[in-house]
Amino acid sequence: MSGTGRGRRLGFSDHHRQRYVDKVQIDAAGEFLIGVYNDDGSVDLDGEFRVMLVELDGIVYPRLEAYGEAAGALQRALDGGLLDVLGPVSGREEFGGRLLAVGMVDRSDLPLKGRHRAG
Repeated sequence: MSGTGRGRRLGFSDHHRQRYVDKVQIDAAGEFLIGVYNDDGSVDLDGEFRVMLVELDGIVYPRLEAYGEAAGALQRALDGGLLDVLGPVSGREEFGGRLLAVGMVDRSDLPLKGRHRAG
């Protein structure tokens, strides 16, 4: 890890839109990694955390998972409105759209169509 990430926007990747999706299986309706990333794609000092989409009784809920090293990224996400987008969703595309709406950048290998991608 390097840098401080303060000048960079938070970014996210959707596991189902990554090139390795067929090789790395997850046991959830979706997985989003959210953090501050360096130009080479490595995690910045602000760290990263994860939101899993979990289906319970036919409803998909975002579940936030974070460890201490993610404190910087998590604080920035909370300040940027993350709590407002953690309600039930119809699926991965809706949740990705919510993250875009609060100013995050889609860093997925295959970003949402018609949406901004990290450059």
